[in-house]
Amino acid sequence: MIKIGCLALVGVLIAIPAIAARFLPWWGTLLVIFAEVTLLVVGGPKLMVFGFKQFAVRLVGRKSRALRGAQVRVHRIEPTGKPASLTRDDSAETEGDDDDDDEDKDVSGEEAGGTAEPEEPDDRRYVLVEFTITPQAGPAAMEYYDTTELKLVPYDAEVGLTEKPTAGYEASVVEQWLIDEAGTATRDFDKLTGPARLRTIFACPPTVHGRAKFQYYFEAFGDVMVP
Repeated sequence: MIKIGCLALVGVLIAIPAIAARFLPWWGTLLVIFAEVTLLVVGGPKLMVFGFKQFAVRLVGRKSRALRGAQVRVHRIEPTGKPASLTRDDSAETEGDDDDDDEDKDVSGEEAGGTAEPEEPDDRRYVLVEFTITPQAGPAAMEYYDTTELKLVPYDAEVGLTEKPTAGYEASVVEQWLIDEAGTATRDFDKLTGPARLRTIFACPPTVHGRAKFQYYFEAFGDVMVP
C-alpha cells in the first residue's frame, strides 16, 4: 500500500508539469516546477511525519483490538514491597557510581567533577494484583496480546486518541507471573491468546490511587480499587 501511494505521488508530480507545458508558456511551466519543488522541500518532511504518525496509530490500534471489550476478574489486590529484581538493579547502579566517583577523584582526594546532583526520590508504590483477563468472544479473541503492556490508570482517565494522554499517570508492570489451572506460577511465557490468570506487580505513581482501570494501548476495561 505504501509503495502504491509513493508511485502515485511520483506520477502526479510528473504529470502536473507535463500538463502545464501544454497550456502554459515555458516560463509558466518553470513556475509550476518551482512551486512543486518548494512544496516538496517545505511540506515533504511534515508529510512524512504525518504519514509515520498515521502508520503508528494504525499499528497500535490493531494491537489494541486484541483486548477490546475484555472482562477482568480481580482475585486479590494488595500493597507489596519493592521487587527484589529492582533492588538488585539499584544496588548494581550504586556500586557502579561508587567506582566512577573513585576514578574522578584526584590525588588530593577532591572530586574532579564537582558537586554531584542529588537523586530524585522514588515516590512509586508497589501493588500486587492477581486477576483473570478474558478477551471478548469473537475474532479479536484469537489475536495475541502482550500482558507486559498492561497499565493501571485512574478510572476517569481518557484512553485512546485524545488530547489528554495517560503518560505519567499510569502504573506499569514490573514483575508478572502466569498462573495455570493447578495454581503453579511461571514467568516463562510470551504473548497470550484467550483467557489468562496473571499475578502482576505494578509500580504505581501517586496519581494511581483509589478507583482505577486497566489500559491496553487505546483500550480500557475493568474496575479496581488500588490501595
